[in-house]
Amino acid sequence: MEVMRFNSEGIKRFGQYLDSLTTDMPESFPELLLTEDQYIEVVGSDSSKLDNIDLTDKLKAAAVLNEIVEETEQDSAERDAGLWTWVSCYLFKTLCSKDKSGRYNPGQRAKWLAEPGNHQRYYRHYLASIWLIYRAHQDEPERTRALLSGPVNTPGDIFEQIASRIELVRNPQIMSLTRLLYWDDEKQTKKRGSGGKGPGSPRRFADILSQYERTWDLFSVSVDELAGLLPDEFSKFI
Repeated sequence: MEVMRFNSEGIKRFGQYLDSLTTDMPESFPELLLTEDQYIEVVGSDSSKLDNIDLTDKLKAAAVLNEIVEETEQDSAERDAGLWTWVSCYLFKTLCSKDKSGRYNPGQRAKWLAEPGNHQRYYRHYLASIWLIYRAHQDEPERTRALLSGPVNTPGDIFEQIASRIELVRNPQIMSLTRLLYWDDEKQTKKRGSGGKGPGSPRRFADILSQYERTWDLFSVSVDELAGLLPDEFSKFI
């Protein structure tokens, strides 16, 4: 089976399914939606790549998604809501959590229905968001490790705070500094205390960088210079 994209009717129909899951009469997963001609267009590549994707690791998953985009020469993938919505539908049964009664609990529609033109919401989509971050740093994907760690369906504080600000995500120095602050290379995990809202937290980090942007060109500042600008509250991570 080839990778597809939803047309507008496909996106609408998947949205209706998601809405049904919040009612007392949830629909069964619409398997045929993925392949019915009235809802889809062929993109290319092989959907078996999605069958074998590692959804427990954002960085590994993003690399596979990037492979599909490059293989199909999708120059407009950044704006392709149909592609990302179809892929999230294809992976829905694996990605979507369930409640105690075994019902799917999809949460916000933005996790599944891609809004690539909306910079305030793009990062909520489980798949389009991690691919966009990976693509912006494909020259050195490991610099994204602090953001792109852990399961795809568990964003985490670092991801939420940094990915929500597109100007920070696209800056290689900021991404490298984020890794330096919050990623433990030896243990291959996020550093202890890298969540929450207190001193040295990702939220404080993002807020401070947003303030610095008003004064400095952060694309021209080195990682060491950026680190030196941070308040003492971050020294425990450096």
